[in-house]
Amino acid sequence: MLLSQAHSEDAAQPSVSIAVGSWPPFLSTTQQHQGHIAHLIHGVFASQGYKVELHFMPWARAYREAAAGHHDATAIWMDEEERHLDFHYSAPVMDETFVLFHRRQTPVQWQQFSDLADLSLGGGIAYSYGPAFDQAIEQGVLTLQRVSTTEQNLKRLDAGYIDAFPEEISVGYFNLRQLSDLKHSITHHPKPISKNQSFVLFPRTQERSKVLLRHFNNGLKQLRENGRYQQYFDDFNAGKYDPMYNDVSEQLSDK
Repeated sequence: MLLSQAHSEDAAQPSVSIAVGSWPPFLSTTQQHQGHIAHLIHGVFASQGYKVELHFMPWARAYREAAAGHHDATAIWMDEEERHLDFHYSAPVMDETFVLFHRRQTPVQWQQFSDLADLSLGGGIAYSYGPAFDQAIEQGVLTLQRVSTTEQNLKRLDAGYIDAFPEEISVGYFNLRQLSDLKHSITHHPKPISKNQSFVLFPRTQERSKVLLRHFNNGLKQLRENGRYQQYFDDFNAGKYDPMYNDVSEQLSDK
């Protein structure tokens, strides 16, 4: 049974098993509270009387195991039509905004993707930046020099090897906080290249999924209304979930 009693002293508090992939800074075993989205999910379910157990694994396995009913849910995923066959979708958990990062001294001006055609752009290997931007790449309007990590793109940008690169804004600034020598020399263009939302998915194969979905959505609504939802993101933007911040916190707590 997936909804189990974790401890005798918590007999009234059922637990929810959630399969997740690693996606720093949102979901990560190296960050405080396993990242602010993990912390948010814990908070949402806690408001409804549930204890959350996160199980980190490769994304494809997380999807497969949750769809088969081995977990109560999986998080977090963008909306794709075929996934609705396997899962019920929660209300949106997070808005994602992709922007162009560039050097402060050489700002980028653009209104449409063709305005970027003459720029040397970086990117991530096998990374999608939204249907319109991806289409501009496929049509040859844009060319990306793809590397493995956001950190590499930031360093290449600072060194002048590329003029700009697209990245989810929170991911970009999370990496900049880890590269303190670059954080004052790099910024982003305010115009998004794409926006989307992410969700918690509940398997259609499980009878309890609709109950858990209703409780999750109720809890998420409550946290939005009482301001706690925004506090998770404010704390994230202040660096309170970063690994280095966590290390300092642990050192201080020992004294």
